[in-house]
Amino acid sequence: MLNNEWVRKRCLSLLLTLCAFPVAADWQGQLEEAIPRLPSQHLKVYVRTPVDASTEGSYYPFLKNVQQVLMQKARKNGYTVLDSPITAKAYLETEFRMGKQSLRLFLSLKDADNRNPLGSATVDLASITLPTDWKDRTLKDVAFELATKLDEQLFGQKLNIFIDEFSGGKTKTDSFVSDFSTMMRGYIREEVGTLDTFKILIGGSTSAQQYSLRGHYQVIGNEVVLRLKVIKVRSGHEIANVSSRFSLGVVPSGVGMLPPNETQAKESADEIETDAISKTPKHTVAVWVNHDDRNYRDGDPLTVSLRPDTDLYVRVYYVQSDGTICQIMPSRSGETGYIRKGYVYEIGGAQDDVELTISDETVGQESIKVFASHGPIDDRNLPKRFIEGANVSCLDDNYQKLTETLTRALKMKYRVRPASEVKILVRH
Repeated sequence: MLNNEWVRKRCLSLLLTLCAFPVAADWQGQLEEAIPRLPSQHLKVYVRTPVDASTEGSYYPFLKNVQQVLMQKARKNGYTVLDSPITAKAYLETEFRMGKQSLRLFLSLKDADNRNPLGSATVDLASITLPTDWKDRTLKDVAFELATKLDEQLFGQKLNIFIDEFSGGKTKTDSFVSDFSTMMRGYIREEVGTLDTFKILIGGSTSAQQYSLRGHYQVIGNEVVLRLKVIKVRSGHEIANVSSRFSLGVVPSGVGMLPPNETQAKESADEIETDAISKTPKHTVAVWVNHDDRNYRDGDPLTVSLRPDTDLYVRVYYVQSDGTICQIMPSRSGETGYIRKGYVYEIGGAQDDVELTISDETVGQESIKVFASHGPIDDRNLPKRFIEGANVSCLDDNYQKLTETLTRALKMKYRVRPASEVKILVRH
């Protein structure tokens, strides 16, 4: 028979050793017993947030409860528990592994000055002693996890950042916008906005000193992998890349992972394949819309804003989910689509005579695509027709045909290139 009183005395006799007790009334009791006795010079302790010991680095809100119990017991033992690690004499760090029937905690006490270990212990908390929701987490928890990972990768930097497109699907190359992608974009924006590392910018820019945050998700069986990238606007250089893997069960019922139409104009259709054009540097035009979540319903006004990185001639198209393509800039005969570097141009807004209104005759993913050239574009070869009651010219044709006709519509000494795109989600 194991003498628990002997075990207790034996543990306390080891000054710098943490012990996990084999018997405890509940999970809190087991954790409380794991707090060590420290010499006087280590009375100032910083208790770190538990971190996932696996490569996934997942966040579970229940682990905040674990941290709180460790902090409370440390205070009861007479330690000064600090809110910041800066002046701490010791760190109490915790890693965890989620099992099917238990939660394993690896406790480690380290000297704050030299990181030398002062003691360690492993605590196994049986699931029957834990709250029934100890494994639960929400999409907001996933957003918190990803924002924390970004903050760790970019620690010490100060970045002006735009929350760019979030999209995905069933493959790595799918780029659908959906209920899920717009929801996660909002949650990530909230979490990133609380961090000192980032200053969130409204609108778009081509500044060399600004960055964009993009998200892509992939549904793999019963799991979702969501990846975030921070990219420098002008150079396209990636400076941070984080991901989270979680169960489809975390996604609330009714939140679609794909748009209703499940179709899109493929990105490859934007690459107009001619030798002359492929050697031309790509133009940059920042584009944004008047709904930050990029969700629209029947009757909503649409405003598209443009800001180019240099003086350009542009053609802006609205691509509907049924394949109809409408030219929304220029919207009148005789206009050239000329825009100047650094200026913001609105299509359908207060600065424009043409109003753009969303209709639910087509729903799902729709997009605004911008093509640009350093010289005037000859519209005579572009197929178009006018829809009754509309102020914009449209064509019922495939998207590849449009890119081919754009090539023919050029004066030969100029080149046209795809410049940017914004995807929106139209709902009933």
